[in-house]
Amino acid sequence: RGWGTKGSGLGLLQCINSASATAANPEFSDDNSDDDKTPTVLDLSFQCHVKGTLVSITLTKEQLMSVDPNSTPLDSDHAKRQKTGIQTKDFRSLALKQKEQQFKSTAQVFQESMVRLKDDFMTKNNSSDNNSDESSDFSISPEKQFTLLSTIRLSKAFYQNSNTRVSAIKLRLRALVTILYTLSSVESITAYFMAQPELCGELVDLVRPTVSSSGAATSSDGGVSASSSSESESSNPILALADSPQVPYDVRALAIEALTALVARRDSPAGSFNIAARQANVLSELGVGKGQYLGLLPTLIRFSLAALNSFLLQEDVNRGTEGQDDTNVDNNGDGDDTGLELGLAFIRATKPPPLPRKIRQERALEFIDAVLTLTSTVISVPSGTSALTDCGIIPALVSTIALDSQMTKNSNNSSSMEANEESYSNSLLKFITAQAIQILEGAIVTHTNALSAFHELKGVDVLVQRLSSEVENIRKNSSAGDSDVVMEDVQGMKDEKPRLQGAQRVLLFSAVNCLTVVFHSQDARAGANAAAPPGGALLRKPELMSVILDIMNNVESYGGVMAALVATLLSDVMNSDPQSVHYVHSSGLAKSFLSLILGKENELKSVLGEDVEKWGEPIMEPSGELIMAVPNVVSALCLTEAGARVVAEANPFPTMLSVLCSPKYVMPNSRCL
Repeated sequence: RGWGTKGSGLGLLQCINSASATAANPEFSDDNSDDDKTPTVLDLSFQCHVKGTLVSITLTKEQLMSVDPNSTPLDSDHAKRQKTGIQTKDFRSLALKQKEQQFKSTAQVFQESMVRLKDDFMTKNNSSDNNSDESSDFSISPEKQFTLLSTIRLSKAFYQNSNTRVSAIKLRLRALVTILYTLSSVESITAYFMAQPELCGELVDLVRPTVSSSGAATSSDGGVSASSSSESESSNPILALADSPQVPYDVRALAIEALTALVARRDSPAGSFNIAARQANVLSELGVGKGQYLGLLPTLIRFSLAALNSFLLQEDVNRGTEGQDDTNVDNNGDGDDTGLELGLAFIRATKPPPLPRKIRQERALEFIDAVLTLTSTVISVPSGTSALTDCGIIPALVSTIALDSQMTKNSNNSSSMEANEESYSNSLLKFITAQAIQILEGAIVTHTNALSAFHELKGVDVLVQRLSSEVENIRKNSSAGDSDVVMEDVQGMKDEKPRLQGAQRVLLFSAVNCLTVVFHSQDARAGANAAAPPGGALLRKPELMSVILDIMNNVESYGGVMAALVATLLSDVMNSDPQSVHYVHSSGLAKSFLSLILGKENELKSVLGEDVEKWGEPIMEPSGELIMAVPNVVSALCLTEAGARVVAEANPFPTMLSVLCSPKYVMPNSRCL
């Protein structure tokens, strides 16, 4: 349960601030600080019942330390300078203080605590020293002894150094995430949060400095540098997500993960909001409510996406200026700012070196992904969807996807990009885009206003453009040569076949699935979406047709699940707009789809006859989703008389039925049937 509560001055953020101050200033000590925001006193308190008697002890910091009686007290002048804020590096006093602040061992403190508890027990029972029976009856259960031992270790971790304090907070957050995901007892979780009503607010306080004006200003000024490149680095908005002067990055990420676990927990079969989250009032703490445009989570989403957009634009500018002559850089004022250079060099020398720029960018992208994961859990709650929609989450997400699509298109047109180059940052960007698309999908399903805003912003066109850019990127990388990362289902293929990586699969799946959901919701709420484009007009777009053809012609590379999603999209469009069936046949989409069943040259038609035992092996991918989606598309292709004749001539039905007779589609070879 930590060291204390926010009201007692021992909250998570207050302890982190004290640890940060101790790490930044070695002379700083908690016991001589006058800052109200920094915890100064933490007494070890423990109580339990022994045979109906409540016994308790309280140990102060001095009782946890082994003070050397021969140590010399600190100089009074040095104490005055500390109190007035003048910090000096008095190495003699530092050595004396480190010698003085030596803590007793955990075993020694544990034994002394047991003796104090026994004395308190005998005092409350009015026992004399000669009464050996009462003394021998004193015993504490192993469970209580373990609680005492953990309390002693936690108290020592608070006082020893800043690293142990931050590590203890990280362990507590990880334990909280673990029990929220794994513990099935609703009563235990509810009782835990009822006993600590301020815990949810403390978790939110760990994330709040990320979007506070003081935190952003300090993080941007933290990397003091003299060169123009370092100045541009410190002004990069995305680096403010990774650098925080108050809360370390790991603690902020764990706090967001704990909030996500709290919101995502579902205790009832119906999937409603869990009791612990309602008890902790987590949505109110996150600032998710009607009209709360400046709430924490809406502000954090806008700040993160704005930083991501700035990062994308900067990367595009850097890509466009590669190879240009930069001999004129840093030519201004040589020798004029020597004093400033020396001063800044002294400041940099007194601060710990920052992490490399690449690692900080990766951390920032990971933080954005964590924020969007928390947003997706809030979106799954109907009240959270309506509140975030009113706060403008749909335009923010659509603009980010559109910008990412444009940047991907520019990179495809850039000749300097190496083929098949996929860094960790690029993978994170694709995962973030996929996460944004999934949030849009969740909002569209549960909220009508979100669907209307999505159509007004031409979100369908944005998704189609993003799909087209990614497929073009896959084609470019596949045609350039072998890839370092090849999925298992494309091994042994020729170089002209598409080669997909994990992030690309997730992005394509999210985009196609969102388009399918949009058409389903569009049909169900036709009267409420006047801005929704008809499915036939969308299918006639060259970008979408090219994407569908590429997936249908390379099912072995994209996988059966992706082909099933495209097939479902085709059947939905044709069923909602029968006039598009003629275009599907004339454009070659129908032929490409039938090649999934019959092969590219109808090679299975010659081997399929009336004798079932002589049937050849079907070429359809062993995917249950694809096998279920194929009959729907065949039915939609027969909506017109001309289409029915084409399907009858192709006669895909024996091949479809042969799936039921092939061992390729059953256990142990496959789970699709």
